[in-house]
Amino acid sequence: HEEPGDGRDGVLVPALDVGALGAAISGLAGDPQRRAELGTAAIATAQRYDREAIGARWDSLLSTI
Repeated sequence: HEEPGDGRDGVLVPALDVGALGAAISGLAGDPQRRAELGTAAIATAQRYDREAIGARWDSLLSTI
């Protein structure tokens, strides 16, 4: 599976860079398709961190030691 990151499931901007944040918001505001793509990918990323998914990974890890 692909790792989350800038441009895959969201947009990262440097901390406290108001200009970059404004540009990112403006770019997404004018691109509904890109917003939808990022939103779909963000949901998939969030599901990997669901309590059941993380619990299963811990169970698997603990069963190997």
